[in-house]
Amino acid sequence: MYSVIFANNRIMAMYINRAIFLNQKVMVSSLENLCLINHKIIESKAKGVFPSNVSVMENTMNHPTPKLFA
Repeated sequence: MYSVIFANNRIMAMYINRAIFLNQKVMVSSLENLCLINHKIIESKAKGVFPSNVSVMENTMNHPTPKLFA
């Protein structure tokens, strides 16, 4: 089960950072949102060591409310 999906602001970013730290599965709506969440993750993605528990859904409409997916 994924913890938090769409992150459009810094408060949601804190929750996603915590989920990543706890090694929970996390999905975000776009790389731009992922960059807002954690610059180190973007840097690691560029180096090919993207955390396995983080997924990105590209081409999705940004939504202000967090979504939960099973």
